[in-house]
Amino acid sequence: MGLADNRNDDWGSWFSLLGNGEPNFVNYATELIGKVVTSLDMFWKKYTLALSYIFFTVASSSGATTYIEVFSYPSATNQAGFESDARGLFLDAVAAKGDKAYGFVRVIGGGAIIEYDGASDSMRTVTSNSQWNAASLNTLGGFHGAAVAGSNIVFSNTFDNQSYKVDIATGEVSTLASQSDFNSLTGGSVNLTAASAFTSAGNGFVLDGTSDSIIGIGVNGSVSSVIGTADLASLASMTSGMLGASDNALYLGSNNTDTIYKWDLASETGSTLFTTAEIESLTDDVDGRVGFAGFVAAPDGRGYFYESDSDYLMSFDLANPSGSLRVELTEAELNDGPAANDRPGQLTWYGGELAWTIGREGFYAVPEPSSSVILGLVGILCLVNRKRM
Repeated sequence: MGLADNRNDDWGSWFSLLGNGEPNFVNYATELIGKVVTSLDMFWKKYTLALSYIFFTVASSSGATTYIEVFSYPSATNQAGFESDARGLFLDAVAAKGDKAYGFVRVIGGGAIIEYDGASDSMRTVTSNSQWNAASLNTLGGFHGAAVAGSNIVFSNTFDNQSYKVDIATGEVSTLASQSDFNSLTGGSVNLTAASAFTSAGNGFVLDGTSDSIIGIGVNGSVSSVIGTADLASLASMTSGMLGASDNALYLGSNNTDTIYKWDLASETGSTLFTTAEIESLTDDVDGRVGFAGFVAAPDGRGYFYESDSDYLMSFDLANPSGSLRVELTEAELNDGPAANDRPGQLTWYGGELAWTIGREGFYAVPEPSSSVILGLVGILCLVNRKRM
């Protein structure tokens, strides 16, 4: 038994011996003191270890590590088979699903797609440079909108104004929608911009810089006008900026009006979500200007975007945007992380967390703080309730 269980007997015996002047008092007192020391030692070992775990967990989840490197730029380019001095070498985009990420490594007139498997911390080449060149002799670029849709990677390529799908198993590249398809729709020569977005269902949307309209791309490669020239001009006056897509809406960040808008796909109507003033109220760069680049509509129900004037990563609730705008990472936190760079490229969702590319640095993700807290609590319960053998 522990000290708490037999303390009455121990103390009673001690005082009895002390009062009677028994010669065994010293031996008994020594034994009792030993019990006290042993019990205190067990107490402090148990609870100081638990407290240490709490401290470590809180420190880990309070911003000490704002983000982590998933894989590096050199590892991706080496896997793609390119020399470090290849012209135009760049980690263009990453599309992710679960713990697998697909990196677009581009060079002038070519490119390759590599797969990183987070479960095994391994890489393989999905599409080689020769496979890409069999489909297109232009530079490969997924930009801000590449996505994983079933067994394929889907994206639009601004270098040749076409949309593609890539079979993840074989690396085979096939044209989803050709330049002539887009030209026939708009009646002109399209200029597909980096503002594009594909969903996990395989539907795509892209801003055409010639007609200043948003074009839709169906899973079967059909193209259609989603937001016409007049509607886009009336809503956002948008010729460049951010484009994101959820299942039922588009999200536009106009670099012309410095405002974020929502376009409801069912009702075909637009509305203002966040003004310059609302966005700047959360940053340290208040100059009457904001800018937009990457966007991802995440499975956690929030829309994440990069605000390029303050260099902040921010987010809002997709279902209830009003009052939900918040900062995810500041410019300082981006610079203090492993990339030491405050200019994210494509945003995506990797391993249940926000992730992004930095062209000549690598692929990065926010670590999961809630998992650390849960593990910490589990560890504490195990430590406190652990029985002595």
